[in-house]
Amino acid sequence: RRRLHRSEDRNTAQSHGKTTRVARPLSENDVGPFNSIFMATALKAVGIPGTSVEREDAALSLAQSKPVVLSPEQRQVLELVAPLPNPSRMRIMLAGKPVSGKGTQALLMAKKFGVPHISVGEMIREEMKARSDLGLAAAERVAEGELLPDELILSILHRRLERDDCSRLGYILDGFPRTRAQAEAMDRENIVIDRVIYLDRPDEDALFWSRGRATDPVTGVIYHDVLNPPPEQISARLVRRSDDQRATVAKRLKMFNASFDEVYGRWKGVMKRIDSSNRRTVMEVFEDICGALEDLIPREESTNWRAFGSHRSTFDVTTVADVSEIKERIKELDRFVTRRMQNAKEGVMTRGALLRAVEQCCAFSLIRQQEEDPGKYLPFRVGTDQIGYVGRSLAADLISANSPGDAEFLVTLEACSIDGWSRIAGSVELSPSILDLPICQRTLRIGRVMERLHSAGRIQGWRNELHPVAVDYNSETLFEIERACLPYFGLRGYGVHVNGYVRNGGEILIWVATRSRNKPTYAGKFDQLIAGGLPAGVSLLENVAKEAVEEAGLELRHMDELRSVGSLSYLYETRKGLSCKALFLYDLELPLDDFIPKNLDGEVEDFNLLPARTVLKSIANNLDAWKPNSAVVMIDFAMRHGLIDPCSEPDYLKISSFLN
Repeated sequence: RRRLHRSEDRNTAQSHGKTTRVARPLSENDVGPFNSIFMATALKAVGIPGTSVEREDAALSLAQSKPVVLSPEQRQVLELVAPLPNPSRMRIMLAGKPVSGKGTQALLMAKKFGVPHISVGEMIREEMKARSDLGLAAAERVAEGELLPDELILSILHRRLERDDCSRLGYILDGFPRTRAQAEAMDRENIVIDRVIYLDRPDEDALFWSRGRATDPVTGVIYHDVLNPPPEQISARLVRRSDDQRATVAKRLKMFNASFDEVYGRWKGVMKRIDSSNRRTVMEVFEDICGALEDLIPREESTNWRAFGSHRSTFDVTTVADVSEIKERIKELDRFVTRRMQNAKEGVMTRGALLRAVEQCCAFSLIRQQEEDPGKYLPFRVGTDQIGYVGRSLAADLISANSPGDAEFLVTLEACSIDGWSRIAGSVELSPSILDLPICQRTLRIGRVMERLHSAGRIQGWRNELHPVAVDYNSETLFEIERACLPYFGLRGYGVHVNGYVRNGGEILIWVATRSRNKPTYAGKFDQLIAGGLPAGVSLLENVAKEAVEEAGLELRHMDELRSVGSLSYLYETRKGLSCKALFLYDLELPLDDFIPKNLDGEVEDFNLLPARTVLKSIANNLDAWKPNSAVVMIDFAMRHGLIDPCSEPDYLKISSFLN
């Protein structure tokens, strides 16, 4: 207690040089239910009554049922042990002789700093209590004061450190290593230690502690018959360790002292010695430990007053029943997280596979392409509006394909200036004389040029399907052009894609179409149930209905569940030019047993109803089997329906960014 009476002001970080212990002093209003049983040790040390209760729930409601007035010493102790609001990642080794106080201090450290306590000894004792084959073998060796084989201990430790809490928060390694071989094995396994806390207790003090040591299995608090006597009402349940015999402890102390340098010498640069002799209280030792770890904690951390049920807390525990309900909700949350994580793992794909599928449509950068190869694509303008890009080779062919004496397209090829120091940018423009014509005559004149290019083999995949061309979707049509010409001129095309799916219990199954082998583009590739371009003179909904009937044989009653779910725009480079598309997306939930698609226009070879995860695996493992934009539409569907999970898909944010 004398160490806790400091002359300097401990409420100010600058005056004491530390920020981990106190944000402000506790007031009488801060006294609330203590919601961690680890407080029992601290409260008993400063004489607060009523904390040695039968169960944790009773400790939580202590202050409300019996208000407590704190002395200055008690306030300072509570400030010292209060948990930090945001745990910092620490990898700590807690070293010390047998019976040096590691168990007590580890409990306080774990709660204050939010770091998992890893006790190899406790793991082994659990095996002994369960009387497993390992536990029986360990019990015999422990009773003789012998150490367990290193291979066994290391395998237990390594498995524990791989768990998520240790990866995120770090660990307090208690009671390991004990031999040089174990220390060397830690180096080989790359087990990192940021700070070693060495509890130095004289041998005689350790022997005295061992003779009277007992642990409360309910609270984890360690008592001593003389130094820290337990309350009478819990004496019957205390547990004494079988290895606390004087001869056994003396043998272990001798082994520790003899091997100290060869075991811990490698960590001397990060080691802090803490005096834990019997003349010092638990809180005095813990205060020194906090000081030794202070440089590992961000300066902005402060005391978490909610640990004491402060009235300032938005979470007010009022009754034992409330606490029980909260605990049960936490358990339910843990089960929910475990179940969702398991479902996410079932959907794990090869890393980068889904991202590649999206990138093939959505990752092309025209700006970067023009920087790498200036003039590869010339801007295509109608009046003052730029509506597309024409490749330089096709631009040259346009000159000869124009009508003699009345060119439809004005072409300026990229060139150098006379001085050779500057570049004259090229362009393709629709002739002003064409703009003076009605739309139908513009379409006719432009169509004749396209037919000449097609006859010359410069435009392939002719479909005999006109597509409207406008500045944007809702703008007035400028002219109509053969659909096959869109990528050659970098013109934006429009289309509709409908994801047809069914639900079978909690599983989603998707109808996947296989395109006809006779299709001029992407023959034999996988596609949505319904997909098609938006032809001239047809509205969106009319086009969806037309394609639904022609491609999948849907009846009007099947269309009731049709839902518009967004759009997908993309630009990518093909051997023809720039494919620039905007797709209007729909979801259509269909009955499980009352619908079988049937193609009526010869554009689909067959249909297959497949589990959604099977479809995603097909995209991930066999991307070439899919029409590129259909694969992206399917990934968009999976993202919206939660079939791709950020917990299991490392490229989740990149995929989402490309899709949006």
